[in-house]
Amino acid sequence: MRAGFSRVLTLLIVAGALVVLGFWLFSGERRSEEKQVEMPTSMSAARLGGDVRAMTVNVRMASPNDGMNIWQNRREFLVKTLLKYGPDLIGCQEVTPAQGAYLVKELGKWYDYYPRAGVGKEGEGSERGSLAETEGSKNLTETVTLTFASLNTLFFRADRFEIVDGEAGLVLPGELQRNPTENTFYTLAVLRERQPISSSPTDMTESSHRQIQTDTDKRQEWIVVNTHLRHDEAFAEKCAAGIREKIAAARTKYPGAQVVLMGDMNHNMNSKVYARLVGKTAADGGDGAGVLSDCFDYTQRRPKEAWGNWHAFTGVSRTALPSDLIFTSSDLKSKPAELIRDKDANGRYPSDHFFVMTEIELLPRP
Repeated sequence: MRAGFSRVLTLLIVAGALVVLGFWLFSGERRSEEKQVEMPTSMSAARLGGDVRAMTVNVRMASPNDGMNIWQNRREFLVKTLLKYGPDLIGCQEVTPAQGAYLVKELGKWYDYYPRAGVGKEGEGSERGSLAETEGSKNLTETVTLTFASLNTLFFRADRFEIVDGEAGLVLPGELQRNPTENTFYTLAVLRERQPISSSPTDMTESSHRQIQTDTDKRQEWIVVNTHLRHDEAFAEKCAAGIREKIAAARTKYPGAQVVLMGDMNHNMNSKVYARLVGKTAADGGDGAGVLSDCFDYTQRRPKEAWGNWHAFTGVSRTALPSDLIFTSSDLKSKPAELIRDKDANGRYPSDHFFVMTEIELLPRP
């Protein structure tokens, strides 16, 4: 049994290394020759203390088989699309190392990102569902996790949030799949507002700014999770339960933190996976993650109107209901989530998925 598990891990390591090498070769990144996307006026300042704008973005892995839609032809417009809307939180899926390097460079003037070295925990935790310590020896599972950690990169406005904790890796390290891409990876970051939500930036004096540095109890904390579930419903349901356990552990460690869960769930509101994610199944009772609310308002969908995210670069939704979703703590209010359908002057889309965006309202603490 142990030998068989080791063989699976070895296969994952080798496959992971080949996949990463292939992505680097096919993407053809030459960072020294790239020009940086200019800053739009929408990114001049963060909405400090106001609504939190969140966007989930399936980037689409760089593939040489995408024809006119290869990464080099759409990456600049993808960044321009993100900066046009200026979200506070961006959960990206399917980010290869080369794509990640480009996004970090282009967004780095305004955004910080996670996972990154020296922050939080990357790899298998000491206990399932717990925020693990950063120390400890790496095993083969952790190596696989580190190899693919960039797949789910979370960007956040550096002038609005600071990261105080986090973990990233395989949701179910004990149930590794033979094909590495069939595993579910996640990114969980605990972010803290840089100023109290009850304060207006224009009303703050120099002394009040200094007070913020020590008065952390009045600054809202957010548990932000970004993931990409797999199509197999049974495995996806297990991963949904695992993600809820991780959220529950984070809420125990950071009481009062609000939750934002987003990503490509590959399952819509009619699935068992969805029911498990929002926490309305019998198995979720008392798990500590709380009931989560979907930011889509399905009452606004007209009969036969397609809201699916995947459009295969055509601009036409291939499914009726969205599966790239954003969930929040049930006591938060949000504007109805919307699909971002932007295309450039050549009719090219930034990805084969429509992105999803919402604005989350956070009322000042009493």
